[in-house]
Amino acid sequence: MEIEPIETDKHLDIEIEIENENEEDKEQQQNHKQKKKQKQNNKEKKLKEKPLLIDIEGLKVPFPFPYVYPEQYQYMKSLKRSLERGGIVLLEMPTGTGKTVSLYSIILAFMCHSNKFNKLVYCTRTIPELEKSLEELKVVIEGWQYHYEKGNLNMSVNDLPSKMICTGLSSRRNLCIHNTVSTEKNPMTLDSMCRGLTCQANRIRHLKDETVSNCPYYEKFLEIEELGELLETTNNYDPMDLQQASILSPGVYTLEDLRKVGAELGICPYYLARSSLVVSSVVVHSYQYVLDPKISNIVIGENLDREKCIVVFDEAHNLDSVCLEALSMNLDSSTLTDGIQLIKTLQEYVEQKKMISKKLLEKEYDFLVNKFASNQGYTTKDDLPVTVSDELKQNPVLSQDVIEECVPGSIRKSEHFLSNLSRFSTYLSTITNVKEVFQQAPWEFRQEMLSKTQIAEYPMRFYPDRLMILFKTLEITNLNEYMSLILITNLAALLTTYDRGFLVIIEPLEKSVGSFSDCVFQFVCLDPSICFKPVTEFKSVVITSGTLSPLSFYPKILGFTPVASHSFPMSVSRNCLCPLIVTKGSDQSAISTKFDVRNDPSCVRNYGSLLVVMCKIVPDGIVCFFPSYNYMESIVSIWIDSGVINSILEHKLLFIETQDPIETSTALQNYKYSCDCGRAAVLFCVARGKVSEGVDFDNHYGRCIILFGVPYPYTEDTVIKARMLYYLDKFEINETDFLNFDAMRISAQCAGRVLRSKDDYGVVIFADNRFNRKQRKNKLPKWILQFLHQGSVNISVDVCRGIAKNFFSEMSVRIPKEKQIGVSLLSENELKNLN
Repeated sequence: MEIEPIETDKHLDIEIEIENENEEDKEQQQNHKQKKKQKQNNKEKKLKEKPLLIDIEGLKVPFPFPYVYPEQYQYMKSLKRSLERGGIVLLEMPTGTGKTVSLYSIILAFMCHSNKFNKLVYCTRTIPELEKSLEELKVVIEGWQYHYEKGNLNMSVNDLPSKMICTGLSSRRNLCIHNTVSTEKNPMTLDSMCRGLTCQANRIRHLKDETVSNCPYYEKFLEIEELGELLETTNNYDPMDLQQASILSPGVYTLEDLRKVGAELGICPYYLARSSLVVSSVVVHSYQYVLDPKISNIVIGENLDREKCIVVFDEAHNLDSVCLEALSMNLDSSTLTDGIQLIKTLQEYVEQKKMISKKLLEKEYDFLVNKFASNQGYTTKDDLPVTVSDELKQNPVLSQDVIEECVPGSIRKSEHFLSNLSRFSTYLSTITNVKEVFQQAPWEFRQEMLSKTQIAEYPMRFYPDRLMILFKTLEITNLNEYMSLILITNLAALLTTYDRGFLVIIEPLEKSVGSFSDCVFQFVCLDPSICFKPVTEFKSVVITSGTLSPLSFYPKILGFTPVASHSFPMSVSRNCLCPLIVTKGSDQSAISTKFDVRNDPSCVRNYGSLLVVMCKIVPDGIVCFFPSYNYMESIVSIWIDSGVINSILEHKLLFIETQDPIETSTALQNYKYSCDCGRAAVLFCVARGKVSEGVDFDNHYGRCIILFGVPYPYTEDTVIKARMLYYLDKFEINETDFLNFDAMRISAQCAGRVLRSKDDYGVVIFADNRFNRKQRKNKLPKWILQFLHQGSVNISVDVCRGIAKNFFSEMSVRIPKEKQIGVSLLSENELKNLN
């Protein structure tokens, strides 16, 4: 079981720049825009028919379509009961069955007919999912408007969802409309350019000299003082009461809508979205805005009444991984070396400031004598919120008692702070030079550091905030250049804030002859429940996805007791999904990617034979998932020599995902173009990669999914080993159980790419004899298991070919809608009978 570890740098963004908004998201947004018109036309056509008004246990729920799936009805019924009780609910909904529409329909109905909740925070993984979610919300609200105009709703027009403000929130890169800044491709550089134009020092320079560039959109935003003053003084607010103060009128605003409004009004869409958070009844944004303590305070806010708020985590099958990543950090040797050099640069700046403006440094020191919670002095309006205390509370992961304390005297003066930071950075650089893996508990690491450097741990908690204040004093806005130093200060705060559930790991990265080229310092979170704990403060939390099985794992590792857990099967008029477990080749020899047999000639040959056979009978696109990049590269090399690739190219084109995001984006675009042209193609991907998580292969883009092997994580990884030991100790989950759970949820996620609606269909081939074992097979979701039968498991390549060929022959005949009603579609009459 060999998987290339997927590493991402953490805490690279100072405010609310989210790392998963990357280059692949841009390509997905383009595809999303191309489909939006077609989907909107289909939805408008459906709305011309009479939308349903569903009675769910006495609650009238306007539903935007004339039919509802049985699983949608049961889903909304379960969710209503959970909202009434409060607490956390786990709901697994079959993929492609209208989960988002169901969520919005029942939650808006509950909010409008009850004063129990006044805000919905909807969390998605990617930008395309965010945009798609808001488009679905628009359709749901149109259904409400229809029923109101027909007199079916006994309520005031002001109580309708159409009178709510519903906004999306993202980073500057996705919202900026400045002519120069918006053209910058590097998100960190764009962020620095924005800060440079909007900081108070630059604005003052512009007032004195008009040739100095500023941001007119930000200046226009600052002219609206009434909103800023209201937000500063309001406590225990009701969003509906504050909407009169909002720049935005009631409605649903996607990121594209925000950019349009910003351009029309001449106002910065980024700050417009942030200022609208407090008045919005529905907010849609990334997971990290709720889970990452570095940014959650600034987004969620202290004034938000958690007793009246619903939080939804959509596509939440990797929720535990997001929690772990939010509190983990990696620093390599080059980052530490760069940080030490940057400290020297800052020390020179401080000396220059002493000569030019000593009063500025004295003012900074006076501010630091006061408590962080104080709003006196040293406030600026170069960012929102305008008070220093609010800005400090977003950095990085300080507990409330720390935030309210004074900055320690040892780091109040700039030169003393930089001296402390230099000693800490030098110590990290010295110890991050090992030839073997070194592990230590955080408290042990701090004790050893204290004995060798005399650095007290208490001041280290304030390093990130102290550095931000110093940047303001020195008028430094190009924070991208100081990212190494920012990472070091964030690491210092984490090291001195957390103990149990964390581990310090120093590990060599690459080994050459007799030496190591680099080492990495890792502060690793082993317990996802630590990050998830603040979420439990909300009155109601919905964790939902198409691949949450087995549901019992998530409460254990996230540390909560659910009020309900449900997994819904798929209602079908025909078996639109054909899952097959292929365990042997045509020669009856076993196939598997298990390490000791994966390179066996017969195994590689049979895998190639399976793919060639499917290329001959599958009418459109085929997507193949491999357990790692290394294995995919090795097997492709063998297939080239053996002629398998040439056989594939006789029937379809071939595209391959790489570790380069631009190359992958191009390959994916060309793959879909080939399918659109009728040429059809095969796409080689890696499980746990970008394609397996964030890309849909609906209709002809994915008529067949093949999983070559069980996608286990790389079990020799030091972090994975440490995490398994911790899970066994705290959660009593042994290594085998968790690895099977993790591998099967990834497998189910890959399989779900093939089915994106009730009208869609496809074959999913689990090509490994290990899939046939009960301990793995039973961890698949119900909506996959319901299509597995005795004749579709433990089969050979030849049997697989016959079953798949018959399946596609059956799917070529569409079932009329009349025959679906009462089976996979419920009309108004069927709903009355149910009630």
